[in-house]
Amino acid sequence: QRRAGTDRTGRCQQLTSAGAEIRCSQRKFYERNDISMAEISIKTRDNGPFLVTGPISLTDQEGNEFDLGGKETIALCRCGASKNRPFCDGAHNQCGFSSAERASGE
Repeated sequence: QRRAGTDRTGRCQQLTSAGAEIRCSQRKFYERNDISMAEISIKTRDNGPFLVTGPISLTDQEGNEFDLGGKETIALCRCGASKNRPFCDGAHNQCGFSSAERASGE
């Protein structure tokens, strides 16, 4: 699993989850649309999904873009039980998914 950010050459990396990619997008996209990475937030929810807020595109392995319906925030499945993957449908409540990661604060 790769994490969002930039590599040592300044190129954007991607976060991969459930076979889909959240594209950090190319710097040109952000410059052209006056968007900074600071406008994108990815938060974990205890025993639940990743909440992604901000101007993103979500694509599958082949580069096909998922319809986000113009939503400002989307929930991505972490448990693997969603019938609407890569999106969360609340299945984590029934499948016993347990996860409560905390940042180390270092």
